[in-house]
Amino acid sequence: MSASDIFVQVTATPMDSNSGQPIANPRTVMVKVPGHRINIHRERHREESADATGGQLAEYLASDAALHLLAKLGYSGIGTIDTIALPQRPEWTDARPSDITYEEMNVWLAWRGSAR
Repeated sequence: MSASDIFVQVTATPMDSNSGQPIANPRTVMVKVPGHRINIHRERHREESADATGGQLAEYLASDAALHLLAKLGYSGIGTIDTIALPQRPEWTDARPSDITYEEMNVWLAWRGSAR
């Protein structure tokens, strides 16, 4: 069965490695993970992904894409990553092109108030 495209919201929070406390505001990134990328990952990692849902695999793939964009923009020292697969495409992603494409995934840096 072919997977559908899934949008994943990724929130990365820079943390101080010594204190474990946040050192900056969290950054939110939106990633469109194409269904065929989910299928490829599932095929290549059959044993590890046997029980994973498409949403879980999309979250895994989206984390890498989000970190790539944040590193490219100069954000470093990411301490925590929170992901959530969304049930539908966020409307605001229709309003502008993605900021980058990483391994066939479109990635947007969300501005304040754009991601919920």
